[in-house]
Amino acid sequence: MRAYFLQRLAAMALTLLGVSLLIFTMIRLVPGTVVEQLLGQAAIASPEVLAAFRRFFGLDRPVHLQYIEWLASVLRGDFGVSWLSGRPVLALFLERVPVSAELAVLAVAWSLLIGIPLGTASAVWRGGFVLLRGEAHGLYRAAGLDSGLVKGSLTVASQNLPRQTTILHVEGGASRRAKPGGEFDLWRDQNGPRVFGAHAFTGTRMVWLAFENRILVADDVWGLLGVGVAPFFDYGGAWYADERARLGGDVGLALRLGPTRAVHGSVTEFAVGYRFGDGVAPGKRWALTIREGIGFR
Repeated sequence: MRAYFLQRLAAMALTLLGVSLLIFTMIRLVPGTVVEQLLGQAAIASPEVLAAFRRFFGLDRPVHLQYIEWLASVLRGDFGVSWLSGRPVLALFLERVPVSAELAVLAVAWSLLIGIPLGTASAVWRGGFVLLRGEAHGLYRAAGLDSGLVKGSLTVASQNLPRQTTILHVEGGASRRAKPGGEFDLWRDQNGPRVFGAHAFTGTRMVWLAFENRILVADDVWGLLGVGVAPFFDYGGAWYADERARLGGDVGLALRLGPTRAVHGSVTEFAVGYRFGDGVAPGKRWALTIREGIGFR
């Protein structure tokens, strides 16, 4: 046991050393240094000032000596000083630890609270399963959260009836300062009411509820594909943070060509349905779409 522990500890140390060396090398390969970023145009106008700052930061020494000196400082607990704020990096790091720890504890708590019961239900539920998915990432700057995205979904599927797959899916998400084209687009992402037009629902907030009963008509037609039909109900939408929620729904019937019984699967879907809610012009309630079948993922 002791030998195994020492082996794992040595492997972790070598991994951290390799990662630090890789990051250090990548930073050095990027054109320019912290000196050019600090001085701006002055770095071009005054080579003497540039050389003085390079000496101050130790950038005039060979690269391998810079890495060795940096590694030695880190092992002593000295992470240097932030050139952006002028404060010790370690102090800035410790200020963020409580927030990071709180998020980690909450994530683990939610995983235990929701994941274990759903996992147990999936294991003992013959002919069905429950799938819970979550996603969160962002960019945190000194002033606070700069940009980020949070998404979550719950899928409940049942195949307890012969030749049928019943699916209930709930999904929601929010983003902050999304890059152009990175907003939620329910038509593009195929996670919204299916018989609405292109880009009918876009924004930085989104919700979607879908209920679908996929009925297998034929397993094998001409040895090429399966055929099925699927009555469906969708409700959801997307909007921006500074506007009211834009929501719409549809109810209808879809013809599916492909692996109809698969929750995940590339199928072609011909869907006709009645639309209601935002984004529907008077007299144009009925619509037909031909698209790749929705995969609940």
